[in-house]
Amino acid sequence: MAQSKKRSPSHRTPRAMTTAKDERAERISERKEATSDDGRARNDARRRTGVIAMFALFASAAVGVARFALGSRERSRAKVRVRDGDVVEKGNATEDEGNDRAKDVVARDGETKANDGGKESERRARARGTNEDDFLVNALQGDANGNDSGGNVVAPECELTPGKVKVKEVSTSSASRGRPALKLEVENTSSRGSTFVASLGIDEFTIGRGKVNALVVESAEASTVHAGVRWTGKAWELRDLGSLNGTQLNYETISVNDEKRAPGKWSKLSHGDTIKFGERETSPTVSVSFFRDTSQRAHEALSLRSVVRAEGSKPSGSEDRVLVECPVRGNPSVGVFCVFDGHGGFVASESARKIFPEVLARHLAGKVPDESGAKELLENVFLETDEIMGVEYEGCTATAVLVWKNPRTGGLTMQAANVGDSSAALGRVSVIEKSAHDAKYLTPEHKVRHKEERDRLNEAGAELPPEATRLYGLALSRALGDKFLKDQNVGLIARPFVSDPIDVNGTTDNAVLTIASDGIWDVITPKEMYDAMYDENIEGCLHATAQRMILEARRKRSVDDISFIGVCLDIRDTL
Repeated sequence: MAQSKKRSPSHRTPRAMTTAKDERAERISERKEATSDDGRARNDARRRTGVIAMFALFASAAVGVARFALGSRERSRAKVRVRDGDVVEKGNATEDEGNDRAKDVVARDGETKANDGGKESERRARARGTNEDDFLVNALQGDANGNDSGGNVVAPECELTPGKVKVKEVSTSSASRGRPALKLEVENTSSRGSTFVASLGIDEFTIGRGKVNALVVESAEASTVHAGVRWTGKAWELRDLGSLNGTQLNYETISVNDEKRAPGKWSKLSHGDTIKFGERETSPTVSVSFFRDTSQRAHEALSLRSVVRAEGSKPSGSEDRVLVECPVRGNPSVGVFCVFDGHGGFVASESARKIFPEVLARHLAGKVPDESGAKELLENVFLETDEIMGVEYEGCTATAVLVWKNPRTGGLTMQAANVGDSSAALGRVSVIEKSAHDAKYLTPEHKVRHKEERDRLNEAGAELPPEATRLYGLALSRALGDKFLKDQNVGLIARPFVSDPIDVNGTTDNAVLTIASDGIWDVITPKEMYDAMYDENIEGCLHATAQRMILEARRKRSVDDISFIGVCLDIRDTL
């Protein structure tokens, strides 16, 4: 029987082989076409993705450049330095100050507004007009740093009594030439803004947490009587008085680290020094400034007892700033007390705190306002401060009270001015007599919801409906800063309300001045505040009043930053 053989491919017929080749070629061709289509699709997708990514990158870069430019312009205008008594605005100046230039590109309605560059030149020229020899004592150099001024001032024996301010009669021929006034200002904690100025006649004083000190620092890290300061006849000096947490001068420890808590050695103070009570980053710090003392006699300079309290409502810190300068630099007969309540940040309020006293001192020029008061002077100071600030997108309220010795009455005269909704009030506090306090506001609020202010805004072009309470998101109708909004010509201005001059006896009136931000005035009336001063647990104490007002405001659900200044208008009550 014949065996069947397995046929090999080579035994296929020519027709079968041709068919198999055609099928393979067709499959290969189909795979190539599919691969080619997929590749083209993938390549197209990659190209589209790359183009999109490139456009996104360019767009992101353009936005970043725009933001950086806007931020740089605002920072450059907001940065103000006070150097040797001269207020200088950094940036914003062209090399040729006489030429006109386009200043601010206004985004609203797509219109561009150009302001004359000459105004900038005039403003900066006025800013430079501050004479450093009138205010800061850097120019004293030799005298302030301990060299003999030629007046033969003999260094007194300075043994400090805790809580006491030691005053001496000194020779006027030598005192004004060789002795600078010393200004200490608390830079943080709830006492931020508290200030003490040691003028001619004050040779020794103490600093600490206790109310008996010349400068009170409200902090658990400060001892009751923490440190002492003295004038040696050649220089101001500081030493630790055996505090618990120690004292640092320019971040170098000057206290004695032992269990006996012995007083430390005396260390010379210089203009610009920083004093720190404790070793933590948040420990209370005090700045040191020297000013030219123009007093002709001991105790001539105005010295009013004041209390400052500040409390922020945000983790980032308070936007409020406080200014207390009594006496004002270069003017022993005048003092100023201010509250600046910032919005949008603290740049505007901080700039105002630095610039305002410089401009004020220059306008006063060492003189005391006459019988007609200081209305025009205060208006000019507010307007010039606002112009020098040049802050674009932040602003602040400003309430300032000027107090001066009146040579005609022998007492005090005061005048208040403000923009915004921080306010000042005045009342009498006589715990012994239990008399009525007649508490009243000295300044009004400037808010969009008030008809008079809203009508003024509409006349300027704001076009606000009757129910409007905000001007482009801002509740205020007057403020310092906010230059961008002011350039829109919608009525936002920095011209202040100025009260009439008020005479205060200064010896028998028992008058107390209070200035506060709206964190207090929104929930507490002047009557309630001055009623609290008669409480048996307070009995007119400004420290206790300030603490009570903050607690009461929070109890009434005030969520804003709080700043409070209380001033005893008694020229006899010199610390």
